[in-house]
Formats: sequence, C-alpha cells, structure tokens
Amino acid sequence: MTINSAARQAADLLAEDILAHEGDEEEWPLGSEDELMKILGVGRPTIRQAARLLEQQQLVVVRRGINGGIFGRRPSGAGVTAAARVFLQSEQTTFRQLLQAELVVGPAAAALAAEHADVEGRQGLLTFWSSTTAKGAAVSARQFMELAPTFQREVARLSGSPVVFLFVGVLMDLAAPSAGIADVYGDPERRALTIERHTKIAQAIHGGQGSLAERRMSQHLKWILETVDPRSLDEPLGLRQR
Repeated sequence: MTINSAARQAADLLAEDILAHEGDEEEWPLGSEDELMKILGVGRPTIRQAARLLEQQQLVVVRRGINGGIFGRRPSGAGVTAAARVFLQSEQTTFRQLLQAELVVGPAAAALAAEHADVEGRQGLLTFWSSTTAKGAAVSARQFMELAPTFQREVARLSGSPVVFLFVGVLMDLAAPSAGIADVYGDPERRALTIERHTKIAQAIHGGQGSLAERRMSQHLKWILETVDPRSLDEPLGLRQR
C-alpha cells in the first residue's frame, strides 16, 4: 500500500494527539471519519490511509457500524515486541544475540536502579521473592519462567529510563520462548541459585551500591549465557518455542 504525503501528515497529527492523551483508559474515541475529515481538512481516502498507517503502529483501532469510528489506543510493549520479532526473525537473530544484548543493557539498568530515588520500589525489589518462597515453598519451573523476567523488568523500571525499560522488556519477551532457557530453569538447583543471585542484586540496588549492582547483574547474565545449551542459543528466533 502506497501512503501519500497528505495521509502521512494526517497520521502524524493524529499520533501527536494520541500520544498527548492524559487519560488512563486503554482506548478512547478520536471521532468518526466524517468528523476527522472536517478537523484535519482532508478527504475520506486520506483519512482511511492515515488510519491504516496508525493501525500498523497499533495506535488506533477502527470500528465499523453504528457505534464505530476511529479510536486512539495506548501504545504497549507487546506491540513493540511483535514488530521487533518480525524484524529480528528476518535478520536470523539468535537467542545468543538476545542474551548478549541483555548483557549490555541489564547491568546498566541495575546501576541506574541503585541510584533511583524510589526507595519503596527498591525495597519492593528486595522482597520480590518473599511471597513465593515464604515458609520454604518451592518455586515451580512454570512460576519461575514468569517471575525471573518480571524481576529483570522491575530492575529496568527502577532505572527511571523509559528507553532501558522498553529494551529490557522486549529482550525478555523475545528470549522467553527459548527451549534452552526453559531447560535451565527446569532445574530446581539452578532456580534456587538464580533467586540467590537476584536477591544479592536487589540488596546492592536497595543499598544504593550502583557499581556492585552492575557487577552482580553482569556476573548473573554471563552465568546464564554460559549455562544454556549452545544448540538452543544458536537457533534463530521462532524455533523450538516452548
């Protein structure tokens, strides 16, 4: 589909309005085609092309019928992950390369989190595993496959950088299907060791020790990279999904 310049300009104006929206709802009405044609001073074909472009960016939802129209949509990490997966699959990206990228971003996130003013958040990170491991309860492999990436995302959130948070979230989402990572976390001893390492990282972050948090995160991620079966690490994205 060829997008003309008028449609791109209309899409840019609508995108600015969507991104500036201050409400907390997931979707909200921007108007009908007729209403937006009047507001933007363009024809119906231009509005429809602009809407298609914004649909691809997951910024609008178009609904037909009596209660239909064009609705703004809050950007989500899932949309970014989906687009990133398509691109990285086309480049034959491997899980090894994803983990190598996390080895760059993850330690930086830990260092920034240790410097963050959110004391409550840093305390919450320190007690992250307590509800699951309380009274000696074991963490199952299924639970762990959700909890471990959540810990990394929370560290990234505490970094205070939306860029770091986005990158780490995308890397966690894309690496999750790796059969090799599932094998690592299928071992109870490795799960226990990861909890111990995460706790030590959280302690450094809680104590405001940026260099120590960075070093501990780096050591942990290197350990994962060395532990995962190389055959799984070197498979392209999209293969052997769990």
